[in-house]
Amino acid sequence: AEVSEQKLQEAKQLLPEEPVIDFALGEFYFHQGQYKHAIPFYKAIVIDQKSISGVSIEQRLAECLSATGEFEEALDYYKQAVIEQEELNTLFGYGFTAFQGGFYKTAIQQFTRLKEADPHFTSLYLYLAKAYEHEGLLSESLETVREGIKVDEYNKELYLYGGKIAIKSGLMQDAEILLRETLAIDPGHVEAAITLTHIFLQEERYDDVIDLISESKRYGEEDPQFEWNLARAYHQKEEYSQALNHYQLAYNSFKDQREFLYEYGYFLMEEG
Repeated sequence: AEVSEQKLQEAKQLLPEEPVIDFALGEFYFHQGQYKHAIPFYKAIVIDQKSISGVSIEQRLAECLSATGEFEEALDYYKQAVIEQEELNTLFGYGFTAFQGGFYKTAIQQFTRLKEADPHFTSLYLYLAKAYEHEGLLSESLETVREGIKVDEYNKELYLYGGKIAIKSGLMQDAEILLRETLAIDPGHVEAAITLTHIFLQEERYDDVIDLISESKRYGEEDPQFEWNLARAYHQKEEYSQALNHYQLAYNSFKDQREFLYEYGYFLMEEG
């Protein structure tokens, strides 16, 4: 790589106006992940040449600008790139950059175009669902998750996200099904287990809380929230020594949280 860069820079000195050399330098830095270095070389040629050797200069610029956090400028180049050629990866990059920049309506438009072009492009579904959520369209978000699961039935992140959207929508039974599917794929998935125990606590299913956390621990998973939720469950079951033990185990992790301190303090007062 060092020799390649050196030779390309020597070529640039010999022929400073040659677009092929600017393109080669841009490609070198792009493939090295040095996106800021690549941008000026692509910009030097994009006005006069939209592509070289089958590579879209606008798409390359869009990717580089997106990778460096210049989302708005990147979107301008993505817009031009998809006009030139509606290629699947370009559409995904356009939608993903819009999502990262907080332009959720644009993200929805581009991910929807991509889905229509290729419904088996599995990466789009999670971000499309998230974009719908940001727009307050929870039913569309959950439906997108379900569509994605039909295409990629082992995508645990889709099940997890769908569970959270179902909770937000007040669909607790659907949420439980989706979260249990997450755990069926990955029995040690801590976030799914914690989210599901919160449902059980809300529904006063304290034995289910204890069983689920015990199962997670059998897979070697540990998390301070497990201890807090176990403390709550044992407290409600009036198994106070067990509850005290788990509150003590959770204390160091949550001693700066008011909700925990209030709840733990109330438990201690209640038990004398």
